[in-house]
Amino acid sequence: MGLPGVWQHPGTDYIESFAPFANLPTQYLITIRRRQRWYGQCGFESLAVCWLFPKQEVRIDCSCLDCGEPIRVRMRDGELLPVDPPGTVGHSNIPYGRWREDIARA
Repeated sequence: MGLPGVWQHPGTDYIESFAPFANLPTQYLITIRRRQRWYGQCGFESLAVCWLFPKQEVRIDCSCLDCGEPIRVRMRDGELLPVDPPGTVGHSNIPYGRWREDIARA
């Protein structure tokens, strides 16, 4: 343990999550080259995946945690492409300066 963004499955040496990816299924489906092969650690971390695939379109599909409606975000090289629904925003109930206080199994 000890590394920020890296979580092991409890009681094992298996990597459960290594930011920005999750090794176990999450609601954040990451698609590249029309193949959904990865899961994002969280909604915000999923956005960072675009930097790992230069010049490739990265698509993130998930459900709104508030209303359950589908959300699709497309990015390339850090630039947002069409987002559906338009006007989608990210939100956290914890101020950014306190995020480290609430890391899973920290």
